[in-house]
Amino acid sequence: MPAGTLTPPFSAPTAEYLAQEARRAPGWSFTFFVPGHPMPKGSPEPKTLVVGGKRYTKVRDKTEVMAWVAKAAGIARQVKQRRIVQGDASFPYEAPVALSALFVYRRPRTQPTGPPIVSGGRVTKEGVRSAVGDLDKLVRAIGDALGLGTFSVDDHGKIRASRAGVIKDDRLITDFGDGPYKRFVDQVRPTPQPGCYVTLRPYDEEPIDLGRFV
Repeated sequence: MPAGTLTPPFSAPTAEYLAQEARRAPGWSFTFFVPGHPMPKGSPEPKTLVVGGKRYTKVRDKTEVMAWVAKAAGIARQVKQRRIVQGDASFPYEAPVALSALFVYRRPRTQPTGPPIVSGGRVTKEGVRSAVGDLDKLVRAIGDALGLGTFSVDDHGKIRASRAGVIKDDRLITDFGDGPYKRFVDQVRPTPQPGCYVTLRPYDEEPIDLGRFV
């Protein structure tokens, strides 16, 4: 037999090797839905707190925004856990991904036509929250929910929530597959529940045609 020729039996792939392969599998995808009123994650704002009679200023995101991020993370984590129980070893996914997202709102009386661009934080008589966030900030909130680690939900940092751990880091989001879009329920067929519809897939490695942008 020529020198250097390999003959069976070969050693079987280790569990860690198979897990690493799963966490970069080209056919991977992940889909979930977060019901409710999608909230945008903007720049942190300074907030004055009083603790023990002393006042201090802390820069943080609004509690209602972080509650939405925590809700999205919790639902995504539940979907992930169901897949893990079924033998899915792809989490956290480690390869670049494309995010598809649809943000759906109930239509308030303040904007009877057109897409969601209403501003202001009031709630209508029908119980419809009128404020709609900027699209890039809506996406930021979902991306923030998908990675690893924990974050503070309340002003004092006593309530913490875990991110979903679906992907290793939200920096892995390099593309937007379909969308993102923000629409009112009457602009989507079939008529959906208000909330956020999300799908992650591996990103498209094909070169981008610059002619699409110039």
